[in-house]
Amino acid sequence: MKRTIISQLVRHSLQAPKARWTKTGLTRKGIIKARELGRKIPPGWKVKEYYTPAIRTESSSRFALGAFRAKGGKTYPTKRRVMLGPEKGAIVKKAGARKELWYIKDIPKLKKLTGEHGENDRVVLRRWLDGELDPKIIGNSKKLADAVIRKRFGLGKRLVERGLGGLGRVPVKEAADKIILRNVTHQWLVEAVLERLTGMKYTQFGRGTAIRENESLSIIHSPEKTMLKYRGKTIDVTKRFNEILR
Repeated sequence: MKRTIISQLVRHSLQAPKARWTKTGLTRKGIIKARELGRKIPPGWKVKEYYTPAIRTESSSRFALGAFRAKGGKTYPTKRRVMLGPEKGAIVKKAGARKELWYIKDIPKLKKLTGEHGENDRVVLRRWLDGELDPKIIGNSKKLADAVIRKRFGLGKRLVERGLGGLGRVPVKEAADKIILRNVTHQWLVEAVLERLTGMKYTQFGRGTAIRENESLSIIHSPEKTMLKYRGKTIDVTKRFNEILR
């Protein structure tokens, strides 16, 4: 069966400020927007969801997939049974992706650079992407991007080449010919991946701003090519993608 595989990096929904923190980590509008995004996923696709380990990303994922399933959408299981180790036999969540938050080595120092309310965020993001920040504060952007590309986008490539074996023990009845691998994550990670694959600055896309809440970057996999789609542009990134996966 020929399958269409799309990998996505999706920025989380609108985050609640510290002064009005919520259990979901999102504002009321953020919850509404996350659900709206889930309803936009075509019901003919089947979704495998991942999210980075933060309240706002997990909530964004949960509300979006809930809305998707409410209209008849199908998703792959986000739980698994532990086969080895001290937790053998336990049922655990499998939706958590790589711990991308680990690339921030010193949160207080990074906060001092970006400002309490993120007023210097754009300038500091640019310095990070250009490799100008102290690696003791935050890890190298290219190394982080390469790790995400290999781990998440590499899975899409394996599914195209070898079939559903790349998703683990997926029963035949759960197979689908249209699969979306969604990874709900953070702004800086998406910009790092975008620039690594295209060689272009994120300001060269669309409105010239960083990725907004609930926006996504998509990779469309096929046996012949790897295409990146973002803000109305579609770019062939096959060469760079394959170089990183080697």
